[in-house]
Amino acid sequence: MGDHTLIEIEWFSGWNHLAIIEVLEVSADSVKVPKKKPAARPPPLCWSGERNQVASVLATASPQALQPPAAATVPPSPLRVAVVCSSNMNRSMEAHDILQKRGFCIRSFGVARQAKLPGLIRNCPVLYDFSTTCKQMYKDLWRKNRECYSSNGILQLLGRNQRIKPHPERFQECSDPFDVIFTCEERVYDRVVQDLCTREQATFQPVHVVNVDIVDTLEEATLGAFLIYSLCQSLQQADDMEDSLGQLLLAAEEKTGKSFLHTVCFY
Repeated sequence: MGDHTLIEIEWFSGWNHLAIIEVLEVSADSVKVPKKKPAARPPPLCWSGERNQVASVLATASPQALQPPAAATVPPSPLRVAVVCSSNMNRSMEAHDILQKRGFCIRSFGVARQAKLPGLIRNCPVLYDFSTTCKQMYKDLWRKNRECYSSNGILQLLGRNQRIKPHPERFQECSDPFDVIFTCEERVYDRVVQDLCTREQATFQPVHVVNVDIVDTLEEATLGAFLIYSLCQSLQQADDMEDSLGQLLLAAEEKTGKSFLHTVCFY
């Protein structure tokens, strides 16, 4: 470098947890390294006019305050939502995944006696008890025909499901209250309403049951899940859900061309 050298100074600022590196070009003759006295720690680098403010905060902050900030999380929504399909394998799980990632208080269920997945032969589904874990289903289908169940997306679907919850659940076995329940087809809607009406009423808390017809394919499940998310987002922002839900469903019908079923039950 001739008569000059580069000195690299590196330290971490506890204020913003960012590594700051400054490279200074100085004359080699002007560099004096003390032999015994250790070099003092330089003050944190910051923009002009902010040094005094930052130094003051650092001097008075507790050790806990100087820890790296926690990862940002989405605040939970007070709206209690359930999504129900037949087997709690595809449509309701997809909605569960999308709403959960966006901070909603969400549960998903099926109403059938057993969870059903497409088999190797048409009209011959693979059946599992709802207590069977998604991991067990994955291993079973992997063993039976890994290539086929990979190509049709079932192994990927089960891999996603086991990241959401251990196993599918039946709506009829859940006693938790919800503010709104979305069903994915009219047959499921009828069974949910029938189940709610046969339960003994205790709190008389209202629950809105809304049917959103979703074809049971991977692609349609994703589209339907985002439609449910859009409705939940509008309900969350509404001043009064009881008064707003009917208008929101009418607006959604005009926008999507879909028709919705809606009724109110009581716990």
